[in-house]
Amino acid sequence: MYRMQPPKSRNGNDFTSRGDKLTFIPPGSLGKGRAQFGLRSFNSLRPSTSQSVGTATIPSFETPLGQLGNISLPQDFEPMEETHIEEESRETDSTSVAKKRKVRGRNKCKEVAKLKSGKKLNVKFYNKRVVGKNHRVFSRHLGRIIRDRNICPLRVHSWKEIGDEEKEHMWAAVTDKFENTKMEDFREDILAHMNDLWNKWRGDLHRKYVKPCSTIQETLRNIPEDINREDWEWLVKEHFSSKKFMAASKRNSSNRAKLTMPHRTGSKPIRQVIWKKGGKVGQPPSLATIFFESRKKGDKLVDQDTIEQYVVHRDF
Repeated sequence: MYRMQPPKSRNGNDFTSRGDKLTFIPPGSLGKGRAQFGLRSFNSLRPSTSQSVGTATIPSFETPLGQLGNISLPQDFEPMEETHIEEESRETDSTSVAKKRKVRGRNKCKEVAKLKSGKKLNVKFYNKRVVGKNHRVFSRHLGRIIRDRNICPLRVHSWKEIGDEEKEHMWAAVTDKFENTKMEDFREDILAHMNDLWNKWRGDLHRKYVKPCSTIQETLRNIPEDINREDWEWLVKEHFSSKKFMAASKRNSSNRAKLTMPHRTGSKPIRQVIWKKGGKVGQPPSLATIFFESRKKGDKLVDQDTIEQYVVHRDF
């Protein structure tokens, strides 16, 4: 075991340029979400379910679906989010108190928390991502890791700024609870998945806690429950207010506004659809089948534009 002591900042505070104090947590100490050395554990994360949802679109940094194995997807095939972080909190509609919806609680990841010491959940991979029985709990566990600042630093502008030591710590938190005979072969793919979740989470922070505010003073007071004041000030002043972030936010908002046939599968990733429809036996479904399964309502397509596009894919 070892500690990584961050250097002092100019003002003498014990913050690194990223604002994180990282301490290695050996395998076994992550059981039930607990860490050692008095660090905040996964259980210290407290996603808010009391804030209102903004209507602005968040930045998206998705991997193109065209990279899905041997399945060739056209440019007009709209990608879907492969993240379960959004399951942690479904906020109420800010425009009408009467339209209250049920909200999900915090991401407790009970399946992982209940694991006995030394026990792990087996996962299967398809097209570089986890599919099958444990795909949901795996994605939720990754979501908890990227939100725990004892493991994943917050005061960085991009995933590329996160160092190798921090990523090794994240990887240890994954392999401590999940296994596959070729787990190490998928290390970079899993880290890429965590990158996607990390971008999505930070985009959610901007959408829920920055967009609804009219002034920077109001934004600085609107602190998410799972982030401390100093980190939030850094995010608001240094990251969300940067020209690069605002340009990306505007660009992605424009792109999302152009989507006319969004998928109806919720948080289920497209790889899981392909896997269940024949991919697991080496016979992936046709593009038309994928389109139908991801856009259907009940057992049929209900939108005329969607029906017409389905016919195009079916007759292709």
